[in-house]
Amino acid sequence: SVMESNAEFMLEHLQAEEEEDAASLSSEVEKAVVRAAQQCIHETASFCCARDDLFKKLIAQLPSEGLQSALGLYRQRSPPTSHHFSEGGSHGTSPSVRSTSSTGGKAGGATEHRAWCSELLGTIDGGMVTGAQRRLASLGHSAPSYKVMSTNSKSGEFFFFSADRGYIIKTVSKDEAELLIHMLPAYQAHLRRTP
Repeated sequence: SVMESNAEFMLEHLQAEEEEDAASLSSEVEKAVVRAAQQCIHETASFCCARDDLFKKLIAQLPSEGLQSALGLYRQRSPPTSHHFSEGGSHGTSPSVRSTSSTGGKAGGATEHRAWCSELLGTIDGGMVTGAQRRLASLGHSAPSYKVMSTNSKSGEFFFFSADRGYIIKTVSKDEAELLIHMLPAYQAHLRRTP
């Protein structure tokens, strides 16, 4: 009947609108996650660059090669830390890290992220791939846009590629983050023993 046809048509139309709305929301969420990840990575890598420069200056001022070597070793094997970053840059260390980022007037202008173990990440392979300068170039504010990796992840986490395909970014749950933070020093030691 005509009435059933019209009802089916309206139902299909409403379902299509719901799917479009869900896709639009998903796209906005992805954009917000990318902005937050890029802000965190950029601030963390910038801090690591400044830290590396400071260590190089300090090492150069030490009077003996033994002291220079000891400080260089400490720089490479410093203990895991967390850092507090705000929109203007880093402001010390803190176990609870807050970051404020601009979202162009959109709701939820403040984001929170934790930047843990950035020193370990930067020296995990001697800095060849994971160094702060490389992370800035591939993942920082001036890097090309990340590419979204479509996935059927049951965890609901997001996956992104850097445009140069040098990095994969995956959001993680708090439990996963804690496990990775706990594992990273041992993983770094393993890589040093077996390059």
